[in-house]
Amino acid sequence: MTAYRANLFEGFEVQCNVERRAREYFRAQLRHVEVSLGDGRRYLMGDRFTSADILLTTCLVWAIEYGVGVCDNALPYLARVTSRPAYTKSAAVDAAAI
Repeated sequence: MTAYRANLFEGFEVQCNVERRAREYFRAQLRHVEVSLGDGRRYLMGDRFTSADILLTTCLVWAIEYGVGVCDNALPYLARVTSRPAYTKSAAVDAAAI
């Protein structure tokens, strides 16, 4: 095997390892979400929608799209947030820009 090919495969292995570790880290962070949403609160910080919900929703949507998966409590939460009129409108604007 040439040195170039060896380096190419070595880089691929590193990339796969980094990706695997990032998925594991994300899943570990989801435990906090599971606990936070497990007490019946409507949004991440309670009954009020905040910027934390925007950030979390972005992460959850990304995780689902990339096959990382999310915790069970996140699914009804995600449905609540993504059904908000402002989310629907912004998602349409984003889709049109792509």
